[in-house]
Amino acid sequence: MSQLKKIEDDVKSLNRKDAKAFAQWFERWQADLWDEEIGADVASGRFDQAVEQAKLDARSGKLRPL
Repeated sequence: MSQLKKIEDDVKSLNRKDAKAFAQWFERWQADLWDEEIGADVASGRFDQAVEQAKLDARSGKLRPL
């Protein structure tokens, strides 16, 4: 049995209370992973060009308030 299949089976066997607690933990864990990924992208300069373009667009009046 694969590790993923074992996890799926284990999650399916949880009672409602534990399943809800697991879902909340998993959601927080995914959000933390996302935050780490975005932080690494920012630190690497991945968004620098987009930020600069947005600043130019704002200064030139190409943007409008939401």
